[in-house]
Amino acid sequence: TTPTVAVAACLGKDQLGKEAHRRLSTKGVRVDYIQFHDEWETGMATAILDENGDATYEFNTPAAWDGLTLEEKLSDLMISQNNEEQQSTTTR
Repeated sequence: TTPTVAVAACLGKDQLGKEAHRRLSTKGVRVDYIQFHDEWETGMATAILDENGDATYEFNTPAAWDGLTLEEKLSDLMISQNNEEQQSTTTR
């Protein structure tokens, strides 16, 4: 069966990006909307907790996610999802 969950993302061609892609795929997530960036590494965030447990975040930049582009197949998916939502709203 076709997975019902898909991820649109841009990963680096580094080990982290390859592993993220592999793990998503083995969990049954559609990965056909994942892009790979030729130059930038996979994005990563580091959470730093203060004494109260409040978090601040540091992001590596530029990162592959900055290179996500709206490809035709992703645009088509978004349009079809929007149409399905509109149809389900009008049939209620």
